Amino acid sequence: MTVPPRAEERFLPSVDRLESSMQAARRAFAQSKFDDALHQLDATLRLKPEYDAAWLLRGHVLQKRGDLEGALSSFEQALKRFNRKVQQDGILSEARRRSHYESPQARRKRKAAAQRRKQRRSRQPS
Repeated sequence: MTVPPRAEERFLPSVDRLESSMQAARRAFAQSKFDDALHQLDATLRLKPEYDAAWLLRGHVLQKRGDLEGALSSFEQALKRFNRKVQQDGILSEARRRSHYESPQARRKRKAAAQRRKQRRSRQPS
C-alpha cells in the first residue's frame, strides 16, 4: 500500500514532532543556518499554524537574512496569535479583576447592584 506524499498532514500532529522541529529550528538559528531554520519553522507552522513562538522565531530568522518585510509580517502574525490566545484564556480580565483588593462588603454591594440592574431590565417591556 502506498501512502500519498502529504498524508502526514491529514493527521493530528504529535507534540514530539512539533517540539523536535522547533528545537531543530532554534539550533539552526543559533548556528546561523537561516535556510535550515526557515525550513524547520515552516514544518512547525504546517503542524500548528497558531504556534506564536514559531512565528516569532521566524521573524527573527527573516530579520537576520535581511528580509525585513517578511520579518515584519511574521512578527505581526505572532502578535495577532498571542493576543487571541490571551483573550481566549481570559488573562486580561483576570488581571483587571485582581488589580486591587475588593473587600467582602464591597463585593456584596457590587453583586447586589448588578442583580438590581438585571431585575430592572427584565421588568421593562420590550
